[in-house]
Amino acid sequence: MNIIKEQWNEMINLGAMPLFEVELKDNEYLLVNLAIVDEGIEFSFDSNALPVSFDGDIETINSNRYLLPYNEYWDSLDTYLEEISDNIGEGFILSNGLFREQN
Repeated sequence: MNIIKEQWNEMINLGAMPLFEVELKDNEYLLVNLAIVDEGIEFSFDSNALPVSFDGDIETINSNRYLLPYNEYWDSLDTYLEEISDNIGEGFILSNGLFREQN
């Protein structure tokens, strides 16, 4: 947990903003806000009341806030961020047909 918090602080100190910006279809964007909390990495986004289905690692805090708890086997912030990104891609964007079409 301390290693993840150190990596988080390094990321912020380098000027990175704690969010994902994902391009969707119809020139729309999904902004995913990220925060580090004592229990893990919390993230939120506006689902526009569309269904969300994440894997068993993601906990729902409320309708638009979620938590990926710390995992004793993961020692990289990148692992957490990739897990969150993958879950949003599969459990929200893909399942609701929101992927931007490639030309």
